Amino acid sequence: MVGIAIDITERKRATEALRESEERFRMVANTAPVMIWMSGPDKLVSYFNQPWLEFTGRTLEEELGNGWRRVYTPRILRSAWRRTGKAFDGRQNFPN
Repeated sequence: MVGIAIDITERKRATEALRESEERFRMVANTAPVMIWMSGPDKLVSYFNQPWLEFTGRTLEEELGNGWRRVYTPRILRSAWRRTGKAFDGRQNFPN
């Protein structure tokens, strides 16, 4: 019989700390009086807070990725991409 023992205590602590941190973030984001969204370097949106969903009247599943783009007219969408695309790619603040 051969056995291996691996102490995963630190990994479990880190996983729990991450879960708690994400839970705190969601609580703050969902109670903030502003619309919040997050996306990755691929520009696909991975998070919308509750005020965003209430404002748009759409579900999280409908909005994720590029789903949020479906509610805008092509003219407005082009304008938004023009204003934010360069800043997004350069990791700079979005222009007002």
